[in-house]
Amino acid sequence: MRSSLFISLLIFVCISCAPTKTTTVDPPVEPGTPDCEEIVYKSDLQDVRKDQFRLLAVSLEGDCLSLDVSYSGGCEGAEFKFFYQTTINKKPPPSVVAILGFTDNDNCRSIVKKTLHYNLKGAQQKGYDSVQILLGGWVQPINYSY
Repeated sequence: MRSSLFISLLIFVCISCAPTKTTTVDPPVEPGTPDCEEIVYKSDLQDVRKDQFRLLAVSLEGDCLSLDVSYSGGCEGAEFKFFYQTTINKKPPPSVVAILGFTDNDNCRSIVKKTLHYNLKGAQQKGYDSVQILLGGWVQPINYSY
């Protein structure tokens, strides 16, 4: 009886100590090759969902725009999308108005810092070699040359 109780307890401990699933907010990316998501054209930016987040930094390398953000979460269920629409300027370069949409269905309350990467090729304008991106929540225009 004692040996079967000991074996049962040993099996229970072994099963309990099995590795758990880990999730990361930023999946590992090889240096120099960020996975840039496509941007989405939207004629009306008024209805884009913008739950609360902070835009910490912006950088541009080639066609890839990197945005450092922070928000409350950490459990999954948070989704960012980059939306844009074009505007007509009297003088070149043309401008692109952009907004970072954020849907936070994450009930956790840790402060998460994440770097997002977006491919700006969709915002290129025919007949021009650059556009000025006016990103909501960021004071400085982003000059994108291609």
